Amino acid sequence: ATATVITVLYSIFFLGCTLLIVPGIWYMIKKEQYHELILLAGVCAYLWIIPVGNLDWRFRMPAEPLLFIFICSGIVYLNEKYIEKQPKKEKVQ
Repeated sequence: ATATVITVLYSIFFLGCTLLIVPGIWYMIKKEQYHELILLAGVCAYLWIIPVGNLDWRFRMPAEPLLFIFICSGIVYLNEKYIEKQPKKEKVQ
């Protein structure tokens, strides 16, 4: 039962991280960071093309730090869009 819970939690975390890549790429396009986007996407593509046909997890690992940059960019984008634009509540004294 513990292994199942760990697997489910990992899958939810991995899905959330994967979904954050899309707003991360959008944020880089919006901020006109084309050079960085092309460099990161190109290196990721290169690292994924090398082991074509072998879907083992260890061949995906070198690209994970680069994907983490996209994930962080997605977090910054969502933070700027939803959290920082909320009206601040004034303190009652």
